[in-house]
Amino acid sequence: MKAEFLIIGAQKAGTTWLLYNLQNHPELCLPSKELHFFSSDENFTKGVEWYHDQLVSCKEGGRIIGEKTPEYLDVISDKNSKTSKLTHERIFQYNSDIKLILIMRNPVDRALSAIQHMYRSRRVSPSVSIDQLVLGDSVWRAESFGVFNGGKYYSNILKYLDVFPKEQLLCLFYEDDVKLNYTNGLKKVCNFLDINGDVEFPKMNERKNYHSNAKLTLLLNYYFPLLKPLNKKLNMILPPYSPNVSSEVKQYLQDMYRKEVEGLVSLGYTPPQSWHLIRK
Repeated sequence: MKAEFLIIGAQKAGTTWLLYNLQNHPELCLPSKELHFFSSDENFTKGVEWYHDQLVSCKEGGRIIGEKTPEYLDVISDKNSKTSKLTHERIFQYNSDIKLILIMRNPVDRALSAIQHMYRSRRVSPSVSIDQLVLGDSVWRAESFGVFNGGKYYSNILKYLDVFPKEQLLCLFYEDDVKLNYTNGLKKVCNFLDINGDVEFPKMNERKNYHSNAKLTLLLNYYFPLLKPLNKKLNMILPPYSPNVSSEVKQYLQDMYRKEVEGLVSLGYTPPQSWHLIRK
């Protein structure tokens, strides 16, 4: 038993949606849990047998085994990142024929969504502003969660292409292949994996991993996690929290990712029109 394909990212770009759909394909077998085997030094030292033990939780009948860990994409780790720079090399050594699936989302939108997830998952207090996380003294917090590197698709893809042939990498765009036409996106994945693409996938909103949180519940959840049951009830009656994103933050992120997007085009991956503010 060996994994034959991986969903390597990107974080906050529809990977949970893709996992859910592929788990319902009769020819595939994927565990629900992110395994972080190749990207975590601690997990990698547990060995391949440990990794395969995590894969056996798959349903019976699936002939092609895969798994989803979005942090596999980040192989340009900086000093504050928790992921290994050796992830792509470890994957290649494990299975040089493995197929890789990457969903790319507008990197500015993706970064801001990742920051929202930091608030929801108690990785940072809601009292810390987005400006502090992107431009100020809390940048290291965002870096440790892969907020910036997770959108540097070109730099990360180049690392993967150093060891894998391009035909083993399928790149999708969230805006086109998930949000606009998910049926076509799923067929691309099925063709890539050489499986039947005519199966009926479950109907579901592409925002399966979406959560709406009021600022009060974010604060309560961060400082008083034992009140989580109460927080859920408050979430149902309070308006969702939409933190202000300054023009300086947006411009900084657009400038950060401009060369990355240009690099994608040079590789033959043309982003959707909605990325135009980055490409100008």
